[in-house]
Formats: sequence, structure tokens, C-alpha cells
Amino acid sequence: MSPWRRSGGLLRWRRSRSAADPIRELAATEILVVLRKVEKSGHLKMAKRLRAVVGQMFRYAIATARADFDPAYGLGGAIAAPIVKHRAALVDADEFAHLVRAA
Repeated sequence: MSPWRRSGGLLRWRRSRSAADPIRELAATEILVVLRKVEKSGHLKMAKRLRAVVGQMFRYAIATARADFDPAYGLGGAIAAPIVKHRAALVDADEFAHLVRAA
């Protein structure tokens, strides 16, 4: 599922605000409220992607003269980062063959 589809909640929230409101009136604090809700539900990776999607929307709005700046840019450190788990690489050909056969 693409991040655009996952951002449906944000888009529904935006439409419920008022479809007539221009995007330039959307403040960083309003975006942060939505990101915090996603973060509290434990979906840290989703919150990070959602911030990226909002940033894409604002970059498009800037390019089409509908907004002056991207308030999502400053929210990069405001939400918790997802925990990354690094995995060891399979360097032995026999281990890789066993993995491929198991799938």
C-alpha cells in the first residue's frame, strides 16, 4: 500500500476542517497534532512516512504558488524515530541456498 493511500486519514481530517481553506493556512501545530496521534498508536514508521507525504503536498503547493513554505520541514525531529533492527548479511553460499529453498 502506498504512502498516499495510507495518508487517507490526514486527507479526511483536512477535508473535515474545511475544503475551502487554502493549504497555506495549515499550520505546523495542526500537522503535529495528527502526527502525534499516529505516533501514540505505536506506528512510528507510519508517522515518519506521513510527515514525508505532507512535505510532498507542500512542495507541490509551493511549486503551484498555493503556499509560501513547508511547515512539515521543521517537524522532522518532533516525532520519535522508528527503531531500526540491523540484520547480518548471508555471505555463505550454502546458507543463502537454504534460505531460498525454505521460501
